[in-house]
Amino acid sequence: MRTQVLAAAAIAIAAVVQPTQAVPQIRYQTAQGGIVCQLNIPTTDTKARPKASGFRNEGTTNVFTICGIPSVNDNPAGGTVVGIAITLQDLSGVMHSTISCTATNGSPSFGIAYATKQGYPDSSGTVMLFDASDFGGVEGESFQNSDFWSITCNLPGQAAIPYLYAEYSVDAAV
Repeated sequence: MRTQVLAAAAIAIAAVVQPTQAVPQIRYQTAQGGIVCQLNIPTTDTKARPKASGFRNEGTTNVFTICGIPSVNDNPAGGTVVGIAITLQDLSGVMHSTISCTATNGSPSFGIAYATKQGYPDSSGTVMLFDASDFGGVEGESFQNSDFWSITCNLPGQAAIPYLYAEYSVDAAV
C-alpha cells in the first residue's frame, strides 16, 4: 500500500515539474512619433514639430523627417525583431500624393541595408510595415543586425507620424 502511495506521489510530482514549452509569440514595442521623430535637417521653421499627438507637419511644404525606433533590447521581454512600422496620418482631409519612406537596418560596423516603400496617409492613419523580406531576408524571420534601425520619410504638409512600432517574436512559456 505504501509503495502505491509513493508511486502515485512520484507521478503527481513528475507531472507538476514537467518543463514548460516555449512558444513564439508576437509582441509590439510602440513609440510616439513626437518623441522619436525629428527633422532630418534642423531648421527654425516650427510648422513641422513634435506634439502630443505625434510628429506633425502643419505647414504646406514637404519636410524630411527621421524617426528612430527604440531597441528591443531595452524591452524586458527581449525577443527578435520581425518587423518595423511607421504610421502616416492625413491632417487635412485632402488626398496626399504618395509618401516615400526609407527604412535603414544595420550599422556601419555590420553593414547597412536600405528599403524604400510608398504609402498614402489617411485620416485614421496608414501603417507602412517593413519586414525582413524588404532587406533581402524572408518575411516572418528576424532581421539581420536588427538592433539598429530608423525610418526617414519625405513628410508632406498637413501630414503626421502619430506612432511607430517594432514587432518582435519572443519565446513565451505555456
